Amino acid sequence: NASFSEKNIPLVPTIPSKCCELPTNAANLYGSVALIERGGCNFDKKTAIAEKAGAKAVIISDYLLSVESDRTSPIWKDFMYIDMATTSDNSIDINIPAGFLLGKNGRMIRDTLERLNLPHAIINIPVNLTFVHRNSFSRPTWVHV
Repeated sequence: NASFSEKNIPLVPTIPSKCCELPTNAANLYGSVALIERGGCNFDKKTAIAEKAGAKAVIISDYLLSVESDRTSPIWKDFMYIDMATTSDNSIDINIPAGFLLGKNGRMIRDTLERLNLPHAIINIPVNLTFVHRNSFSRPTWVHV
């Protein structure tokens, strides 16, 4: 329940992407934010596994491909509510924050890193752009203003 703030922290996609078992790139997760795809197991299990690998935080994202035919799914809508509920397994102890990235952005980040052959992205958490004009900061190539 504490706030989490980091500047210039690596965002590392897990391998395998769903992180339902210890990732093969676990060494890269130490001190980083783990980018994990939704599906395969519960959010709390994914978070506990990433924490065991040394991640400081977790971002779980949708996994749909960015093709027009898939955009009819409610996952692509901004207003969809995701319940990151826990299981009834009280033996899982999680001490790092976890969040959910709605829509195609998680998939786009993962695909872009793979295409550029990069092991991670550098991010800042939290991102506060309240008083920043939308044209004065860098955006991913897939974000259009």
